Amino acid sequence: MRIVMYQTYSGIYDDREIVQTYYPSKSDMWKALAEQYPQHEIVFVTRSSGYMLLEKDKDGTVIEPSGVRCVLLDEALVPADFAQVIVDLAPAVAVAVSSPEIPLDWNSLEDAIIAEILQEHGIKTVAHNIFTSIATFDKWRTHLVLRELGFGVAKAVYIHNDLFWAESKIAGIESNVYKHYIQYRVENLHYPVIVKDTVGVASIGIQIVETPEEAWDLLSASNRGSDVLVEELIKGEQFGTEIHGVKGSYHVLPPFRLALNDEGIVDPVVGMKFGPVLAEQYNVRQLQESLRRLAETLEFGGSAEIDLAFRDGKWYVIEINPRMSGLTSTAAAAEERTPLDVYMESALGSPVDYSEPENLRYTLTFRVPTPSDDALRELNDLDHVIEISNVKSTVANIVFENSGFVLGGFASTAELLKELTGLRERYPEVFTEKIVHDARILAEG
Repeated sequence: MRIVMYQTYSGIYDDREIVQTYYPSKSDMWKALAEQYPQHEIVFVTRSSGYMLLEKDKDGTVIEPSGVRCVLLDEALVPADFAQVIVDLAPAVAVAVSSPEIPLDWNSLEDAIIAEILQEHGIKTVAHNIFTSIATFDKWRTHLVLRELGFGVAKAVYIHNDLFWAESKIAGIESNVYKHYIQYRVENLHYPVIVKDTVGVASIGIQIVETPEEAWDLLSASNRGSDVLVEELIKGEQFGTEIHGVKGSYHVLPPFRLALNDEGIVDPVVGMKFGPVLAEQYNVRQLQESLRRLAETLEFGGSAEIDLAFRDGKWYVIEINPRMSGLTSTAAAAEERTPLDVYMESALGSPVDYSEPENLRYTLTFRVPTPSDDALRELNDLDHVIEISNVKSTVANIVFENSGFVLGGFASTAELLKELTGLRERYPEVFTEKIVHDARILAEG
């Protein structure tokens, strides 16, 4: 059976802005996938950049993995043309492997359009639908959907940018009534609040504001050029989880605890993650059933990440990201799968129910300054080091260089912390005292 996996990317990918190296390599991951499913022909359709899922040699040429056919497109195609490339391949099923994008996180929407076109040609697809993709792209739409479905959400005020600045755009307006309304609403929120664009990505560009006066000064200082959400900051524990699979067959994972930065928000660059978290006070089974209802209603397809907060015995849903995320490798490691396995088994089915804690292993993810090449090669050979990702980025003025580690395969929290302490003794320049200290706090709650 021919299975097409496809990935769109609308940005201008510049190798000088983001350089990524993985252990094991992406080529090895694809090769392992092909060897796991020798009865199927796997085709990967994507842009020639191979963004996130393929690697390049020193000359900038994409390395095509052994056992997988790659169809590399020289330019961004409109959905109909991209879909036609897949139609011409005549697959039994097409699987969207949606990826994040800066500054507008909208790739899953393009993938959804392509999926709908493929369905019109009689091709089975695994992808999020168009409604879900547009609803989760815009944070205010997400807020409304979650509230309508009865989920706990933070109190928020939506600001339509053009109306907020109407007096500067439309002649004859002396007093902006919409601005008066926004000021009234903002003054009646509980502080601190988060101010963020409705279509931003991760925690990039968000601002924490402590008082109504500070919020109003920020909003009225200048035209931001985009709609804005002012949302009460839920000062509780921060979690994330992932939902894998398709309608009628979802794996709803327990939550993973996320470390916070000094401002009290999740750091998208260096944040630590631990899970699964199963302690009784979190009512994990009830949370899973609620999120399963969410997945069935929105008809997720493939992988979706859910940002969560827990305060005073209640769960809140913050955001939904219908794509690969910063949590995907962690969640897949807990399942003892790779991210590529997650998408393949969404199409073919899985004999294991990863919603059940007994089918999961404990994992820890964190980022550190990039070690030496020799240390990386040694660490990659260790049993509990599942993945290492080196990233050097200058994208969107976010400048950093570090290495991400995914540790996994642990039967207990105690086993994980013991292994981490041993790594600290062997590689003190990588596994610092702070890493061990922070991991213990995160794992022990």
